[in-house]
Amino acid sequence: QFREEIIMKKYLRVFISLNILIFIVTLYSCSKKSKDLITKKKDLIVVDIAPEYVFTKTKLPIYEYRNEPHISYVSVTEFIDFIDEGIIDVSVNITEEMIISFELEEYQAYYEMTIDAHNDVVSFNDINMLANLNAEILTEYETELTLSDIEVYEQDPAVEIDLSLYNFDIVTYDDEYYLPLFLANLFLTGDFINIYETDDYLYILDNFTDINDLVVKYKAGKDKAIKDISIYTKNYLALYFDYFYGLKGYKKIDTYLTELDEYDFENKNSYLSLHRELERFINEHDDLHTTIVTSGYMNDSFYPTLNSNDKYINYVRAYLNNQCNVREEEVTYQNYEDLIVVEINAFSLDTKSLLVDVMKKANAYDNIIIDVGCNGGGNVVAVIELLSYLTNKEIPIAYINPLTGSKIIEYYKGTNKALVNKNIYVFSTAATFSAANLFTSIVKDLDLAVILGEKSSGGASAITYTVLPDGAIIINSSNMTFVNHDNNIIEGGIEVDIPYQYPVNWSNILNYIK
Repeated sequence: QFREEIIMKKYLRVFISLNILIFIVTLYSCSKKSKDLITKKKDLIVVDIAPEYVFTKTKLPIYEYRNEPHISYVSVTEFIDFIDEGIIDVSVNITEEMIISFELEEYQAYYEMTIDAHNDVVSFNDINMLANLNAEILTEYETELTLSDIEVYEQDPAVEIDLSLYNFDIVTYDDEYYLPLFLANLFLTGDFINIYETDDYLYILDNFTDINDLVVKYKAGKDKAIKDISIYTKNYLALYFDYFYGLKGYKKIDTYLTELDEYDFENKNSYLSLHRELERFINEHDDLHTTIVTSGYMNDSFYPTLNSNDKYINYVRAYLNNQCNVREEEVTYQNYEDLIVVEINAFSLDTKSLLVDVMKKANAYDNIIIDVGCNGGGNVVAVIELLSYLTNKEIPIAYINPLTGSKIIEYYKGTNKALVNKNIYVFSTAATFSAANLFTSIVKDLDLAVILGEKSSGGASAITYTVLPDGAIIINSSNMTFVNHDNNIIEGGIEVDIPYQYPVNWSNILNYIK
């Protein structure tokens, strides 16, 4: 019996030692895995090509997340520090969640973004936080226009985005929060700025950047295999179009999670085939504002194919028929015996100054035609500058956020002497688009002129950019969507009062009208 006790004690010591060893190995293994959850990959070299901001940071660390090794992650606090010269001052607080916030005292507005890593949710108390996040641009626009009144019809502006539905992870590690770089670009740079990652560089762009300035700088990339990245592009498109595409409801789409089931992004074997599928997805929206700007540094062989949608074909037909391609000046005029035709071929920050002399000449005529038949749009403030020559009354600019249902009407007053007691006409074609479409809509709502020509091509929303995980950049209709006085989205174009087809004979147009 004594011998058996000794043997049992020996076995017990071995058993305990073995379990201690297993526990130590397991502990070491768990500790190693925890440490490897986020590892630093490298520092990206920063290149600033944003003309309206000055960024002084020279590098940004990017990280590898163990479960998603094919995409770059960034530390949220490091990213905010990196981009801080392009955004207003924000407060960052971390408890069980990360809360990023700021206050605009002049508007009595408080904005808060909550990043919940446990549930992979990003939520906003007011989604307009993103539109108000950017710092002031460098260019100061001088105008005599005044915002005389504003009406706000606010629905609940809070938005919650469940990233897990789109298979994206928020990661916490060592009390820090990490996001995929393309999501940091979406949520933390505001409406005016984008960042663009290549193999070793990070380019900073703003809405005034010429994309060609980016394209000529990067070299064809080799760091992203198509099989590793295509699913991220599909999931990002679903997320982005669900929350940041302004015509989603107008086109009666419930969610892009199911809409994108019709597209085979994940099984493409080349970037060219991936971007052909992206092109098909975009073209089927029949939205001239939404298009591929560049296929990016991973695909230098992509060229757009012909868009066969009716709206695009009508736009091109009108553009060519009216010889818009030979119009080089933004603002010019043609005068006839009893008529002056004022051509406004674009709306820009120069429109105000370009109008001064032309409108003085126009005031000497009783019959004035404002020709926006070749105007593809531009800056909304320039639209208001032109409208201020047509009325002394307040000019309403009405827009909605289709995501929340909120509506804002801004009223502007100008100091220009309006063209009163004149016969004013507006000429539009299917090449009249975007901001020119808005101009035509307001003219019709306020009964400022007789509209002749043909129905415009719409373009109801302001535009915005985004960078896809594969490096392509797209432009799209945003959630700032303009409506007419009946609260209808003006995407379908504006009907004319008097139809008039090409070719245009300005010298005989008054006889036709009468």
